Amino acid sequence: MRKPILVIRRFTPVLLAMGCWLALCGCVYDVPITEQPTRKVDAQFLGNWTSQDGKTKMKVSQYDEYNYVLIFNGDLFRAWSSDVGGTPFFSVKNQDTTDAGSYGKFYYSVWKLADDGTLHARLVNDKLVPDTTKDSASVRKLLKANLQNPELLGDESVFVKDK
Repeated sequence: MRKPILVIRRFTPVLLAMGCWLALCGCVYDVPITEQPTRKVDAQFLGNWTSQDGKTKMKVSQYDEYNYVLIFNGDLFRAWSSDVGGTPFFSVKNQDTTDAGSYGKFYYSVWKLADDGTLHARLVNDKLVPDTTKDSASVRKLLKANLQNPELLGDESVFVKDK
């Protein structure tokens, strides 16, 4: 059970989120932020990415018009945009059937592309959005209430696109 949490902490997103997936966050949730994607796939997120320290590999592919497929250090995830209050979060669903404990669970993250082309991923802090939150409407309400809170997102992971 611990392995997917560490993997996701390094990701993001979000991916959406592709993200999350960072040192202080990485809580596993039972529900997505939104049941359906809120925007189309952004082609800028697609490709092979490596963390700046070289330890983490992530491949982001397009599944369909609205969904991403992520392979994060060999583990499989599906991600989609879940906008809340104008902020583009990602609902990231664990699709890796080798870990029954986290299969079908969700991670919440924010992904941003910097001007230098690096991908910055952060997970939502589970102290502000606890894993005991059992429905998507409550998740969105907590996220919206904390959009201005600097503690909403955990540490940042930075990825460089492979050439």
